[in-house]
Amino acid sequence: MSMQTNCPECGAVYEVDGDLGDRPLRCSGCGHQFFVEQNERSALIIWCVIVGLLCLLGGFLGGVLTTKTTQSEMRAKLAEAEKDKTEAKEVLETADQIVNVLGDVKSQINAAQTSLGKAWIVGSHAGTLETIANIRYNCTNILAQSSTTERKTMVVANLACTLVQLKALQNNLEGFEAEYSDTWLGLAMQPLLDAVRREQAWQNNIIGFCDGSNGDIKFIQPERQEHINSLMGADFQDAFQYVLYDWEDRPFSVSAAGD
Repeated sequence: MSMQTNCPECGAVYEVDGDLGDRPLRCSGCGHQFFVEQNERSALIIWCVIVGLLCLLGGFLGGVLTTKTTQSEMRAKLAEAEKDKTEAKEVLETADQIVNVLGDVKSQINAAQTSLGKAWIVGSHAGTLETIANIRYNCTNILAQSSTTERKTMVVANLACTLVQLKALQNNLEGFEAEYSDTWLGLAMQPLLDAVRREQAWQNNIIGFCDGSNGDIKFIQPERQEHINSLMGADFQDAFQYVLYDWEDRPFSVSAAGD
């Protein structure tokens, strides 16, 4: 390794090999002969050692910093992965809740459809009864205008047919009431049965007026017919109120996901 030295005679500066040992040097300027001092070689050696140590220290510190940076990145990636795992778990839990809610809604809809089907049966029975009542009302209007024998005979024939229909309707309602005796729909049959029995009794009285077995003219008077019809309307209202109660027994009590 080269080093600098000075001529002790003229001060000229030379760059020489540090491994000269004890070999003499001759100054080209003044011709003076001299040796490289040991302390200069020692200083050079110390300087080389210091530079080497600094290089080693720099490499070590660089490695430490790189290691710390790598560990920080790994910790950040692990934290991010844990966050993703937590979010995925929350998504799965939310999906399970949605599936449960949809299952509950489906059950509620099926139950509501069942109630609507039964309500349709109640409505059909009420419609049949109303049709029969309209026939009776028209017959009494005919008699109110003129109670001729011919008209009485026609009314009796018509009411004989409606009484058969009323008996069939009564049997259907009683069977429906027995089948659903422990529900609101079973209770809905009771006011309809009351209306059917009242209509049967009223039509029998009209037939009695026509054949002479019952001479009470009130059974064909228009105001009395209106009264009977209003009672039937109240029975229909009670019946459908029970249908509404049956519907309200199946509320859509659905919770939002996550609650």
